[in-house]
Amino acid sequence: MKRVATIILTVLLFTVATRIAGYGQDKSFPSDDDINLAISQTNVAMVQYRLAVEQEERLMGKVAADANARDRKTLENWGFASKALSSKPQMFNSVVGFDFVLMLDEASRNEALCSVSALSKAAIAAVQDASKATPFINLSNTCMDASTLLFTVREGVAALYQKYVEAEERLADKGIEVAGKCADALKKEAAIKK
Repeated sequence: MKRVATIILTVLLFTVATRIAGYGQDKSFPSDDDINLAISQTNVAMVQYRLAVEQEERLMGKVAADANARDRKTLENWGFASKALSSKPQMFNSVVGFDFVLMLDEASRNEALCSVSALSKAAIAAVQDASKATPFINLSNTCMDASTLLFTVREGVAALYQKYVEAEERLADKGIEVAGKCADALKKEAAIKK
């Protein structure tokens, strides 16, 4: 009896340990293909984001360049994160995925603000000369397009991260359940020894 309980306990502990280590990973976690698709979509959105930031800096000059330091940092961070995630997609299934969502959220918000700022400048320019408003209106459209694309990609990445969080929760629940069964088996074994 002791040998059977030990074997059962060993098998259960091995199962939990391999799940925690990522071997035989539950299919409900985001797959490499899911993550790679999110990376590809984000790369496209980041190209649009970069173009909008560059257009804003060209049109608005030094003031925009100084204000866009945060945008430049986000673009730089994405370059680093994109390379890391492309080589190890499962890094997404950690706090890195949460940072991914936050980065997209910030970029989308920044471009929405750029759009509003450009429209304000267009309105001011239109008072003096309507033709001077056109470049600001174009910038506003570029920024809004980038914001919309970033927001759309962010929604997909957020859903993917939610999938990870829910799978992690299910795995933790299974671990607790197995640990409880192991504790019960050990109690029974101890009771038999007495």
